[in-house]
Amino acid sequence: MMKYGYIIYKIYSWTKYKKNDTPITNTCLTLAAVHFFQIATLLVIVDRSIFHLSFIFNINKIFVFLFALTCPAVFQLIVYNKDRWNRYVEEYSCESEENRIKGNVKVVSFVVGSIVLFFVSVIVLYGLLKK
Repeated sequence: MMKYGYIIYKIYSWTKYKKNDTPITNTCLTLAAVHFFQIATLLVIVDRSIFHLSFIFNINKIFVFLFALTCPAVFQLIVYNKDRWNRYVEEYSCESEENRIKGNVKVVSFVVGSIVLFFVSVIVLYGLLKK
């Protein structure tokens, strides 16, 4: 089981040394997007399996747009802590090359898998299993 700090460290380390890049913002945006898709997947499953969430389809598009703009900023304020992130870097930066590669594969699988799972669940639950 991966620790959340390790996921933060890996995503942060991918852009930490790139010129003209903002690794803190990139990490927070990536994690906010991952969590958005995870929540959306849960909502799809609840909507199709437990009870219909009709209010979701009636939400004002301006509200959704404003939420999409402010959510990553709020997420960064909640998650980012310079001292804690520096501890993650110190704790995990001495991993072996083999563990680094395995960790990269795990974190990429987590990020991509969270997004793919949403689209698969929408296709399966709304397309193939129509009520």
